[in-house]
Amino acid sequence: MTVLPDLNLADCMTAGERDAAHQSNRIAAQQLLAHELRVAQNVDRTSDVCGMLDAAVRAYDSEARQPLSALRQDRLRQLRKDARDRQFALRCQ
Repeated sequence: MTVLPDLNLADCMTAGERDAAHQSNRIAAQQLLAHELRVAQNVDRTSDVCGMLDAAVRAYDSEARQPLSALRQDRLRQLRKDARDRQFALRCQ
C-alpha cells in the first residue's frame, strides 16, 4: 500500500492567491448570513400576516352570521375566500 503525501492546496498558492481566496470566502459567508437573516425576518412577517388573515376570516364569519343583504353576504364570502387563498399560498398553519 502506497501512502500519499499530505497535500494542501494552499501550499501551491501564492500569498496573493491565498488572500484573494480568503476574501472570496469572507464575502460568500457575509452573503449567506445576510440571506439567512432575510429568511428569518420573512418567517416572522409571514406568521404576523397569517395571524391577521386568521383574525379577518373569523371577523368575516362573525359578520356573516348577522342578518345582511345578499350583496353583503356575497362580498363577505369573497373576502373570506381571498383570505383563505392567501393563507394557503403562505402555507399558514
